[in-house]
Amino acid sequence: MSQHILPDSPLSQLRQKMAQHAPQIDAYLIPSGDEYLNEYIPAHLNRREWITGFTGSAGDALITPDKAYVFADGRYHEQVDSEININEWTGVKVGQKDALPLSKQLQQFAREGQLSQLAYPAHCTSARQIKALKKQLTPLGVELISTETHWVDSIWNKDGHNRPAPVQKPIVPLSPNAAGQGVNEKLQSVRAKMKEAGCQVLPLNMLDQIAWLFNLRGSDIPYNPVFLSYAIITQDEALLFLPEERLPLETLLETENIRLLPLKGFTPELTRVSSGHTVWADESSLTAHTWDTIQNQAAFLHEALSPVTTLKAVKNKAESFGMAQAHIQAGVAWLKARYWLDQQLKASAPVSEKGFADKLYECYAEREGFISLSFNTIAGMGEHGAIIHYGTPSDARTWKPGELFLVDSGAQFATDAWAGTTDTTRTWVYGEPTEHQKYTYTHVLQAHIAGSMQRFPQGSTGAQMDGIVRSAMWQAGLDFMHGTGHGVGAYLNVHEGPCGISKGYSTPLKPGMMVSMEPGYYEAGHFGIRLENVVEVIELEGAEDSSNTLSTTGEPMLGFQSLTMMPFEPELINMEQLTQGQKLWLKQYHHQVCKTLTPYLNQEEQTFLKTLCQHECH
Repeated sequence: MSQHILPDSPLSQLRQKMAQHAPQIDAYLIPSGDEYLNEYIPAHLNRREWITGFTGSAGDALITPDKAYVFADGRYHEQVDSEININEWTGVKVGQKDALPLSKQLQQFAREGQLSQLAYPAHCTSARQIKALKKQLTPLGVELISTETHWVDSIWNKDGHNRPAPVQKPIVPLSPNAAGQGVNEKLQSVRAKMKEAGCQVLPLNMLDQIAWLFNLRGSDIPYNPVFLSYAIITQDEALLFLPEERLPLETLLETENIRLLPLKGFTPELTRVSSGHTVWADESSLTAHTWDTIQNQAAFLHEALSPVTTLKAVKNKAESFGMAQAHIQAGVAWLKARYWLDQQLKASAPVSEKGFADKLYECYAEREGFISLSFNTIAGMGEHGAIIHYGTPSDARTWKPGELFLVDSGAQFATDAWAGTTDTTRTWVYGEPTEHQKYTYTHVLQAHIAGSMQRFPQGSTGAQMDGIVRSAMWQAGLDFMHGTGHGVGAYLNVHEGPCGISKGYSTPLKPGMMVSMEPGYYEAGHFGIRLENVVEVIELEGAEDSSNTLSTTGEPMLGFQSLTMMPFEPELINMEQLTQGQKLWLKQYHHQVCKTLTPYLNQEEQTFLKTLCQHECH
């Protein structure tokens, strides 16, 4: 059954463009990302959101002559149908029964004879995705056609659509104290890895890689301190490409062998320097357009994870210190906001989701070094807590007795001495909780503790940790439809690779890596629970608890150290469910939280903190 759309709607116009193409296109892919493969996308490049209405940070769209789909993973099942126009679009809730992911849906179309040409905007689609689709679809007779422009642009740019203008605020240098390494030192490390791999050229499309490598920060992207750019690294020079109006950039003049060029010069320069050379090609961080460019010019592609990604993931001492300081400041903001919330409830004053999110922002803004949020605060009361990435706190929805309140929020902090990124989730109860709420909350807490106190040998991966964290919940028949954790940048993107805790993470965890630990549980229409700390991977040798710190190979065992400083909800913890080891971990964690936050709090807030920590502040 075809969908009913207006003849002059953007979707209708896009279908007309498909029909006019020779050969006629059977389906057009609108990827979630942009030219820089961003997760959070600047408004003027967010084509998928503009044409579909879906605001999730992931989820591609697909257009056929009579249907239009938005593919949403488990984080957005509760959200997608409320945002799209269901008269035009079909929300595909990937992970549910009979809901095929994009690649499987395309294969099914091909087998049914409905798909022979699939078009896609190469400059906004990752090389990994297109390589995978070609492998899956080419044997089925499907031709993948790269378009030179994004077809949504031809519609969005028309008069009357009011496409936003680019936001281009100043690009600023990161303090050397906060960076811990100079640009030349970082370039030397990258070039050493290139030389070891026999590579002469390394192209960079992803903005957090470029910001880290050049010790620069910006604010072109919501929540992420990065700036629109491309880069090419060779053994002799580094080329940084920026919009023309942002050239020259005087902050880089002190660094040798860095050339600043206009953004539009990236492809011509990449074509020139790649010719006849070996080029480092990371399919996960390059666009399909960049991949095609180097594949056509290079003598050989060294296909491997970008050396910038691997170097950036392991924080140096300065970055580690900055992350710890940022989490202290964030912890103080959280505690003050939570105390304010408690006082409002005692005074019988209504508190809305947005009201608390605004108060938390106010408390962040009072802290040293605050720059911005690191993502849009999730503040979901009752049934809204079950919407995993509920990003629009309501001004009308107020907290009612007996309900849970899930808050997920983070911030960016930077000073001349340190810088860091935070991400914290807590779930609270108003009044007396039900036994079911306590039972499920405590299981999520047990999962969090199981991961946080786990010791593991070097070489262990996030995929292995994922099963360990979920184990206690699985035993109770509980689970959650998102990863257990993601990598976290150091005053960079709150979500970064290559490390994380989920089925798909095969990168070994190394000391200095930062990941989130965030198991959850969700009942649609009722409540959601998520408990998240950012943790640092550490060597256990020489730690306060030095028992069992060496593996059978004689290498130090690894573990996690919590950076987040915020108590868990005492009213929701069933202590009888916890093992002795879990009780000890919780006691030690709350003791550390109290010890760390108390100096920043007034007397009333200190008393409140002791109540939350169950008097473990001694």
